[in-house]
Formats: sequence, structure tokens, C-alpha cells
Amino acid sequence: MHHLARLSLANRAVVALLTLIIAVAGFISMGSLKQELIPPISIPQTTILTTAVGSSPELIDEQISLPLSKAVKGVSGVETISATSAPSVSTITVATEYGLDQDKVESSLREAIDSVSSKLPEGTDPEILAGSTSDIPVVMLTASSDSSAEELSHSLETAVLPEVQGIEGVRDVQLSGETKQRITIDPDAKKLAAAGLGQQAISSALKANGTTLPAGTIIEDDQSVSVQAGNAIESLDALKALPLLPSTPPAGADGAPGQGAPGEDGPGQQPDASAGQTPAAPAAPASGPLKTIGDVASVKVTNEKQTSITRTNGEPSLSVQVTALPDADIV
Repeated sequence: MHHLARLSLANRAVVALLTLIIAVAGFISMGSLKQELIPPISIPQTTILTTAVGSSPELIDEQISLPLSKAVKGVSGVETISATSAPSVSTITVATEYGLDQDKVESSLREAIDSVSSKLPEGTDPEILAGSTSDIPVVMLTASSDSSAEELSHSLETAVLPEVQGIEGVRDVQLSGETKQRITIDPDAKKLAAAGLGQQAISSALKANGTTLPAGTIIEDDQSVSVQAGNAIESLDALKALPLLPSTPPAGADGAPGQGAPGEDGPGQQPDASAGQTPAAPAAPASGPLKTIGDVASVKVTNEKQTSITRTNGEPSLSVQVTALPDADIV
């Protein structure tokens, strides 16, 4: 060690110059290092938002705000509850003790809300809103192209978003400003009537198809293989080809349409409508080729109305927002 000391003392100018260079380099590096200006902070406050369209503030307060306030009052860690009833909207702010796990608090609040859900007006669905600084996007990107908005949106969703989502520390990636599409089915009343069908036949066909359900397992070569029933609808043509089944016409009192009850009008006679009896059901439509949704309705892909618009330097673009995990290295 004394040899190093002797060398340093013999070359004091060199040592001083090296020390100065290292200090300047460290100062420059510190100034260029990206820092996280907003540390992750969990806000001990949760909002319960409930909508009931057309209800007055008095009904909102009596039927929604009051039952929910009483339910969440018993949740452990709750300090104060503030309820505001406005036309069609109930807003309840729940302040909890600082330092609690907000995920557990939300779970407890949800259980309390579910316990009184049967007492709430039909169609109301309380929504729990909670957040922290971790919900603020750490990176925001914009993308524009000479191609159409649909093509750009498809490219980002299939190529860019999965790659960004796979980066370590990324919690979620959201695309905004894109054009979303949906399938629209427009029934033709004349074609439905000619086929002896109603709009309910289309609804029944959609509910009965396009879903896959687990059907158990089978053992093959000492291996367990999962079995599923049904097929997913993966194309517009497959949706148009779904068959429609006519509903069975209601039967008469004795099980046969068009016949009265025995002992009243006699077999084969029509019941007297003036006597308060139900008229006979109409005859079933004549049998013919099986109709599909495409035969009696117009099925097409349409663009939904845009709910957000993104522009970069005045030009239309799409926005990509990246949020990080609470313990991720933001730098």
C-alpha cells in the first residue's frame, strides 16, 4: 500500500488531473440521467359511481346513496364517507386510513356493495374508481401514416403493441384514437315474414352459436386431452351462414292447434272470441329450405363513432400510452 502512496505523492499533478476529470464526468452524467419526477403514491381514497338514468336526486339519495353508504361504513379502515346525489348519478367518496393495501380495500368495498345489490334499483351497477400515480402513463407515443386509419390501427395492434407489452416492467399498453369496428345485423321484415320467422329467431341463433364450452377430457396414449364443444365464429361469412329455426306455434287446450277444449265447442270447432276464449293460433309456416341470417338480414362491418381524436402537429394520428408496474425501473 505504501508503494501506491509514494507513487501518488511523486505524481501529485497527475493524480489531481485524474480526480478533476472523474469529478467533471460524474457531474455531467448526473445531469443527463433521467429521473422519475413523480414517485408512486397510492391515494387513500376511493369513489363509487352509480348511474340511474331519469332518477331525481331525491330517489338517487334514498334508493342508492343511502344503502351504499351504510354498506361501506362497516368496511375495515374506512374513515369518512361523503355522498353526493345528483340527477341520474350517485357519487360516494370513501376515505381510508393511509398505508392500507388499496387492492384489499377495493375488494372489501366490492363485497359490501354486493351485499346490498338486491336492494338497488334494477339496472344499476355501482362502479369502483381508485387510482394512484402508477396509473399515469410513463411514456406516450404518437404514430401517423399515409395509409388509412384502419390500416395504421391494425399495424399497431398486431406489431407494435405486443412488442411494447413484452418489455420488462410494462403493466399495460393502450391505443387511443383508433377506429373501432363492429358487426351490424339489419333484419328485413318482409323476408322474415315470408319465411315465417321473427327477429327473436336471429337472437336465438346468435346465442346458440359462436361459443365454445368445455366438454370434459379423454385419455389417449396415457395422455389427458381436453375436449371442447362448439366453434367460434371467425368470419362474416360464417355469421351469415348461421341457420334460423322457426319457433313452434302455441298449441290449443288439447295439444292441437285450432281445436277447442273438449266438451265446450266440440272437436274441430273454433272457440268463441266473444265468450272470452283465446282464438286459435295461426298455422305454422310451410316447410321449405332452411333459412340463414344472411337470407333474411343485411350483415356488414361498420365503423363505430370515434370517442377520441389524436393529432400530431395538426395531422391525424394514433396515440400509444404505456403504464409501468409500481416496482418497475422507470428510467
